[in-house]
Amino acid sequence: MYGDEPLTKDEAKKFTEIVMGTEKVLPINVVVDRIMEGQHQQQRQQRRQQQQQRQQLQQRQQRQQQQQRQQLQQRQQRQQRQQRQQLQQRQQLQQRQRRQQQQQLLLLQLIYWGCMQLQQ
Repeated sequence: MYGDEPLTKDEAKKFTEIVMGTEKVLPINVVVDRIMEGQHQQQRQQRRQQQQQRQQLQQRQQRQQQQQRQQLQQRQQRQQRQQRQQLQQRQQLQQRQRRQQQQQLLLLQLIYWGCMQLQQ
């Protein structure tokens, strides 16, 4: 519909109408209405597509956020487990060291007692 390009069949339908077997040219206001309706349909379709794209983007973002939350949660759980294990290992080491110190002290006391017995 630009310059002297011929109209396509679809475009020609907007300007003519077949009444009782004869093709009749439509009044300009009807033609304008049909053109405007076609444009409105295109706009509505574009809006629907844009809305669909927005929804898909939101869904992708929500999935990504959910994955990130899960990964963060898993990382935190791993860190907590590691911290608990480290604490447990420290406690066990401290207990072993205390037992060793007690054994050494007892041994020193026995040696001292033995020496005292020998002096008498």
